[in-house]
Amino acid sequence: MCPKTSEIPESERKSIVNWHKEEKMYGESQSPDINRIEHLRAIIGKQLQKFHTTSKASLKEKLFEAWNSISPNVTEKLINSMHNRLQDIISAKGGHTKY
Repeated sequence: MCPKTSEIPESERKSIVNWHKEEKMYGESQSPDINRIEHLRAIIGKQLQKFHTTSKASLKEKLFEAWNSISPNVTEKLINSMHNRLQDIISAKGGHTKY
């Protein structure tokens, strides 16, 4: 569960707000470290590689199966990891992180 804004220390809140202002200039899509959908796409991509699809309909079916097989725990972990991801990006001053 994400912390409420009031639960985040003021100094940390300012860092996050400043970072967010800068990130808007470049766009989240420019930073795969914090783009959760990229992680979900990677999971789906790995699952789709297991199948040989011969038609658009078959691909669509397998895509829905892959999407529906992602457990809520996976998405919850991605959401809960955001605090650490943001801290790592701030510490790395926008450079590479482990994510």
